[in-house]
Amino acid sequence: MGVVQEYEMEVHFAKVGCQTRGYVAGHHRLVPTCGSSNEQVIYYMVHLMEDASELESDKRVEMIMNGREGDKYHIQIATSERTFRRIVSAADEVAKEQLSLFEYWMYRLCCS
Repeated sequence: MGVVQEYEMEVHFAKVGCQTRGYVAGHHRLVPTCGSSNEQVIYYMVHLMEDASELESDKRVEMIMNGREGDKYHIQIATSERTFRRIVSAADEVAKEQLSLFEYWMYRLCCS
């Protein structure tokens, strides 16, 4: 990823109050399971996630991911549900902001 994209993600995630940042391009969101400096970090694509829930027995989160041709994958990650939801929520907010800016600039270019 280039310097401009890194800076853009840093600014967007700071605006939504989240230090743990992913890579967001509108509807497509690639987010980490924890901080990127953690050696256990895994990045996943939120837009492919169908559902997620906490496994109370061992403090993991299980995600159901949509694959090709209708395949479903159950993936368990070692993170708390609170951390998981915070990072996904931040990525969702960044996506909303990006899409809003895109709509604004399309309006300005087309209707000015």
